Amino acid sequence: MGKRSALRESSSTAVCERMKAHPPIDEYERITLRVKHERPEVFMRAQEEFMDFVEPAVAYMAYPDPLELEKLNALFSEWFLFDFDAGDGLSPLEEAAGESELLSQIADTQFFSHFWVMSQDAKSCVVELRDVRSGEDFSIIEPDIARQPKWAKGTIGVRLARIDDVWTPACQSFLHDNAPSKPVPAGDVRADEDRRDPHLFIDLVEKVFGNFGEYHESYERRLRKARAVARDDD
Repeated sequence: MGKRSALRESSSTAVCERMKAHPPIDEYERITLRVKHERPEVFMRAQEEFMDFVEPAVAYMAYPDPLELEKLNALFSEWFLFDFDAGDGLSPLEEAAGESELLSQIADTQFFSHFWVMSQDAKSCVVELRDVRSGEDFSIIEPDIARQPKWAKGTIGVRLARIDDVWTPACQSFLHDNAPSKPVPAGDVRADEDRRDPHLFIDLVEKVFGNFGEYHESYERRLRKARAVARDDD
């Protein structure tokens, strides 16, 4: 990539980052750490539940890849904050929703689902998604998805939330499945009573990262290929 091209992409990314609605990562960390320190028994129960269900392949490795451990920690954090029942049927995020309008908006509107990537604009970073489960369309600004042309095939797992009337990824964990999948026609919206299904995210994590997961071998092949390409580039 030439200097001018790199500068244009850098400038475009900066504009996209200013335009997109950003999830409050610092607030997420604050809520998680508060539960960990003030209610350690709840946090330990979450860790045990997550590990028992997912049985992550990285836990079986004598010398686990630090990047894979980091990825697993990020996935646990997302599940813990949004989907784990910390008590009385409430997730840690829902427990903290009354602390700010922003947290309340995210807690009330967030959901995880699989989406078809209908269109990508690398310049504006606008991505059009169609929910596999409901058939609804969502327009978001997300550079990481807009600039992955391979993600136009298959589906992608994303957690969305509506912040100030704008749909945006509520987290940065994007789980792509490149298996061929044909989108439903536009406007073919189906009722989906289980949009907030708390099992959907952890089920996908188990399939991809679990030692016995349905998609784990495919994920490992793609990971090895990406590492080989990176070594060749070096």
